[in-house]
Amino acid sequence: FLKTAFLFRSKINVHTFARLANGCLRSMTTRAIVLHRNDLRLHDNEVVKRAHEHADEVIHVYCFDPRHYSTTSFGFPKTGSLRAQFTRESVEDLQQRLQRLGNDLVIRKDTPERAVEDILKSIDGISQVYLQKETCSEETDVEKAVTSVSSQNGARALLIWGSAYLQCFVLKPRMTRKNTRHVSSH
Repeated sequence: FLKTAFLFRSKINVHTFARLANGCLRSMTTRAIVLHRNDLRLHDNEVVKRAHEHADEVIHVYCFDPRHYSTTSFGFPKTGSLRAQFTRESVEDLQQRLQRLGNDLVIRKDTPERAVEDILKSIDGISQVYLQKETCSEETDVEKAVTSVSSQNGARALLIWGSAYLQCFVLKPRMTRKNTRHVSSH
């Protein structure tokens, strides 16, 4: 399943990657990578927002990490066929949304740390790698690996917390007697 999904998308990604690697982008610009992992939204994604606020050019990357499609120590698949299909469709949707906005999504079948390293070595001027901060051990291991590989290649990994249900900027004002007149006390 993954081989088919990756091969289907690889022509677009090879073209996109080649365009970036060949230096067709403006020189003297700030460049960043957004490593999409679990949160594939755009409209309220803090990682995407910050990257686009601080960089002139943003390279969006998604990796079908082979570790997610292996088996557990108990012999069960980590990712079932329905979840794999959902992930593939979500990544395709993300790519289409980015293309409508004039960007693209580099899709790799590789570990995130290897993909980030390849891109950092192939494209000059990338100074930051943005990714969402996660809490589970497998995800935090990836964060450490991406941070290390970024540092070794002259970029800074920025881990952005974005998993909170309510962000501080969306909280309602504190209730007072003045704005509670329609609230019944019974």
